[in-house]
Amino acid sequence: MQRNRALDRLRPENTFVVFYDDDFIPSRFALAGIERFFKGHPEVAGAHGLVLADGINGPGIALGDAQQLVDAADTEGEPTSVRILSRTHGLYGCNMAYRVSMIQGVRFDERLPFIRGWRTWIWWTLPARWCTRTHSGGALRGKAGP
Repeated sequence: MQRNRALDRLRPENTFVVFYDDDFIPSRFALAGIERFFKGHPEVAGAHGLVLADGINGPGIALGDAQQLVDAADTEGEPTSVRILSRTHGLYGCNMAYRVSMIQGVRFDERLPFIRGWRTWIWWTLPARWCTRTHSGGALRGKAGP
């Protein structure tokens, strides 16, 4: 599984790791927002961002339309808030970030059925929750879904 291979390649100096689906379009401010979020919340193991639109329950969102959505949100400028929006039972896998020091040795269970991937994401977040809570951060925004 690609995500396990990525986890195997993390180095001790890596602070956080981010997983995006191939059809997720992140804000141009997303990585900086993730870094600020983890610096501001040292007790948090993982976070996912605000999904501006999600095409998973319908015909999907055309790439051009999705890019326009994210670009329009980005015209408002870089989000300054890195507050915790809600406590979650698992992270939405299209855009999730983890603090590397809190997930050492944890891997995705490749035996789980692949159902558009979401079940794997939710179950994988549980071991990280044993270390600390997972949260959503407002500075991590983008568009998800086909």
